[in-house]
Amino acid sequence: MGFMFTFGMSLGSSVWPYIGMMMPPSGVTLALVINWVLAGGSIIAFSFVTQVMGNPYVMMWVYCGVTLVTITIFTFVSVDVKGLSVRKVQLQLQ
Repeated sequence: MGFMFTFGMSLGSSVWPYIGMMMPPSGVTLALVINWVLAGGSIIAFSFVTQVMGNPYVMMWVYCGVTLVTITIFTFVSVDVKGLSVRKVQLQLQ
């Protein structure tokens, strides 16, 4: 539950709309592909490490820690886009 909480509070629930707002249209596809590749890699790593260790709880705590770090980074680095159009966000970033 800790992992699901931290994932929901960090990039988990906001990466899709945020990519669409922050990236130019030509970069959205690349950003989404990278996101899916990294998600697939984490699933493979979880399966491998769980099989080697025999205990899934260690990896769940690792993922929980990683998402806590991303919450901190996301809080300080992200741009507030609430109520702004895509064009206004792009102009703000230039």
